[in-house]
Parts: sequence; structure tokens; C-alpha cells
Amino acid sequence: MKEMTANDPQHEQPDHADADAGGSLGDRRVDAAVASLHDLDERDVDRHPGVYERAHEELRRALDDESQPSAGMPPEAR
Repeated sequence: MKEMTANDPQHEQPDHADADAGGSLGDRRVDAAVASLHDLDERDVDRHPGVYERAHEELRRALDDESQPSAGMPPEAR
């Protein structure tokens, strides 16, 4: 089996243009977590781990919420 490289036409990177341009990723919690990373270059490096940890926690919460069926609603109706 041939290993794909970044130069392969079949090796496509996800399009994050909306997120990079300040567009919505479809969930306000995810948007807020991503936005919290935008000003890292203005913060002291020793503060970066805390910012990443908070963003990661918020992303995990959003993901965990999405994996739980809505109360009274079958999963296929979500």
C-alpha cells in the first residue's frame, strides 16, 4: 500500500477558512473556545498552557454534550 504524503492530490487538508476568517464553526461554544486562542501571541508564553487547557475543556464539554441524546428525543431526530 502506498503511503500518502502532503503533496499527494488525494491528501486533502480540512478547510478551516471559515474559522480562520472569524466565521462560525456551527456551535457557539466551539466558536468561543477557538476565539480564546486567537490572542495567544499577545500573552506571555507561560500563560499559554492555561489558555489551551481551558479551550480543550470547553471543546470536550461541547463534544460530550453532542454525544448525549437529547431528553425525550430519539438520536435520529437530533
